[in-house]
Amino acid sequence: MSKKKNRNKGKQTKQAKKSPSALARFQELSPNKKRRFILKSLLGAGVLGGGGVALAAYDKRQKTLHDLTVVGKGVPVIVQVHDPSCPKCRRLKSRTEKVLENYPDDTVLYRLADVNTPAGRRLQAMYNSPTVTLLMFDANGSHQGTVQGVRPIEDIKAVVDRLF
Repeated sequence: MSKKKNRNKGKQTKQAKKSPSALARFQELSPNKKRRFILKSLLGAGVLGGGGVALAAYDKRQKTLHDLTVVGKGVPVIVQVHDPSCPKCRRLKSRTEKVLENYPDDTVLYRLADVNTPAGRRLQAMYNSPTVTLLMFDANGSHQGTVQGVRPIEDIKAVVDRLF
């Protein structure tokens, strides 16, 4: 028995110190610090909430922009064969969006066929199109024309006006 006592001497259990709860810590704060804490909390919640709303809106826009199922559904569509990592693709996208700002939303739709997705690769292969290409479809989904390369805004506008 004496051996057991000796072993337990070195291993005395430490009792865990209980830290005060968050509510108890809050109640201990001065009124000034409580007010500051509440204001910071509300500001933080607002920032997080606003960020969440912005992220959801961005996600919805991206899903819409990549939805190729609208081709042939009653509205003309311009589909850009696009690689997000390609600077020329991004320049063509920017110019095309600039042209389409002047058209009502229902007149002509704009979509991206991302070559990094299966749907984008299928469309690219179907029309044998390199990236930095605009494919023009009428309301019935018939291919009406192709614009290859980064073109000036005026050229893109002229093609859109002529076809649609």
